[in-house]
Amino acid sequence: MRVLVTAASKHGATAEIADVIGGVLETQRVEVDVLPPDDVERLEGYDAVVLGSGVYAGHWLKPAREFVDRHEDELRERPVFLFSSGPVGAPPKDSDEPAEAGRVEATTGAVDHRVFGGRISGSQLGPFEKIVIACVRAPLADDRPWDEIADWAKEIARYLSADEPALARTEPAPLTEAELGDRLLAVVVAARTHGWDAERALRERIRILEDEVRAAEGSESV
Repeated sequence: MRVLVTAASKHGATAEIADVIGGVLETQRVEVDVLPPDDVERLEGYDAVVLGSGVYAGHWLKPAREFVDRHEDELRERPVFLFSSGPVGAPPKDSDEPAEAGRVEATTGAVDHRVFGGRISGSQLGPFEKIVIACVRAPLADDRPWDEIADWAKEIARYLSADEPALARTEPAPLTEAELGDRLLAVVVAARTHGWDAERALRERIRILEDEVRAAEGSESV
């Protein structure tokens, strides 16, 4: 089992998360390459990909976005795990997900996407960044949850080694039709990677449900 761990990082904090994920995977007997996105030419030889990015002004960094565009077809052919790093000062919320989250999850058919706290260090910020940080009143802090990150890496290893992978997270219900559409698109993309007919599967499940409803109604009338 060989896994690529790659993350776009502006000041090194997200790259350090990638290093930790790679290190934990190696302790789980997984062969790992940790590389910056721009150094990856092709995904041949990798059984899975862990892709991350720092989040600035609500968006993934350009190298991570370009990585997805460049390797879109290859990513759909293998398990993909996504992570974002950026929020500080409070535990990450659903609203902390980057603007690209829905599109990237749908494009890659990602198994999971986690948002981790980030690090803001005054010594590494440029003048404009300091102005932005001051405007949004973000604290200078290191909120990267190392134990949580390590546990997630172990979950990935278990997923990849299991006959019937069980890694899952509880998703909140979609709040809009657009969000529902993104979720459905992600399911269709994931089905295609396995060669499944998502529409046929849905029709069959509806047929079974209708049969169960009719059977229940019949038993009540007896």
